[in-house]
Amino acid sequence: MVSNDRDYLILYLLHELNIKVNILMATTQDALVAIAAQSTVEDSTVELLNQIVQQLKDAQASNDPAALDAVVAGIQANTKKLSDAVANIPAK
Repeated sequence: MVSNDRDYLILYLLHELNIKVNILMATTQDALVAIAAQSTVEDSTVELLNQIVQQLKDAQASNDPAALDAVVAGIQANTKKLSDAVANIPAK
């Protein structure tokens, strides 16, 4: 039971602290979601680079200039998509 001004102040401060903790938890959760999304993008980029390396090795091994040209065209298309995606990242 609250009996004096000091008790009211303590309850008020506890309430304010609870609000700030909830905000901090939400902010932390947002950061964790963003980190997970970034990890997914990084993993996809690494996978793409590994595929390109393999395509280059295969084209080189086949000694087929057309195959090598196709791989180079694919690299150029992927480079443009990646550049466009980076350019469209909203500034915060």
